[in-house]
Amino acid sequence: DGAAQRVQGDAALPAPTPNPAPAPAAKAAGSGQPAPVAPTPSTPPLRWKTPAPVTLHYRIQATRKGLSLPATGTLQWAHDGTTYNAQLTIDAAWARSRSQTSRGQIDPLWGIQPQRFGDRNRSEQAAHFERSRQPAVVRFSANTPDAVLTPSTQDRLSVLFQLAGWLSAAPNRWSNGDRLTVHTVGARDAQDWVFEWGAPETLELPLGRMTAWPLRRAPTHPYDNRVELWLAPSLNHLPVRVRWTQANGDVVDQQLERVSAP
Repeated sequence: DGAAQRVQGDAALPAPTPNPAPAPAAKAAGSGQPAPVAPTPSTPPLRWKTPAPVTLHYRIQATRKGLSLPATGTLQWAHDGTTYNAQLTIDAAWARSRSQTSRGQIDPLWGIQPQRFGDRNRSEQAAHFERSRQPAVVRFSANTPDAVLTPSTQDRLSVLFQLAGWLSAAPNRWSNGDRLTVHTVGARDAQDWVFEWGAPETLELPLGRMTAWPLRRAPTHPYDNRVELWLAPSLNHLPVRVRWTQANGDVVDQQLERVSAP
């Protein structure tokens, strides 16, 4: 299932480094023509299995400035085996609706290859994945600096489905304490998100009792968010619970209420 780098319990994807420049062509022996340049090896580090299309509906409990506030969320995942569309929408009577969208291609080996990520609150900011450029880069509508783009780079929405695909393809690969690094793009920048595995937990959700793997991503700077995911094997390792904790202590806790067709 690929040669993912593992050091002291870590499973890491390739570091986000620029694509190397082609090596100069050498001349073939006995001819005046350049010899063909061997392609640079590019092997996906992990196996991947495409999650089936689905719509997940969440009951959300938000805590804002000490107040407990209800909301609802919908996570849609649709694809035709070649292209995909994903959308997360959060609706609340006490706040403006917020949505994130991701669209792009599906590679049978690498998995999700985003083309565009959008994050809409008051207005939309977007990240564009420009794979045809040399080196490949991510560009931002916010005019923040470009980010490096690797074959395994995800965005903040597609990463949910990429994780599900990796777990579905190799469910016994990780165990409690293992870590996985994913280069992840937001609407303004990109970071390495390091997810740490916990022991399986039994959750009491609005949908009912479910067993899920907890993955936790710790903040990397003072204003960063803590991200906690619970991925259920019975639902193709899709997230049955997602909890975001902001630096100011505000929390958004999404818990699965029902499942429907995409």
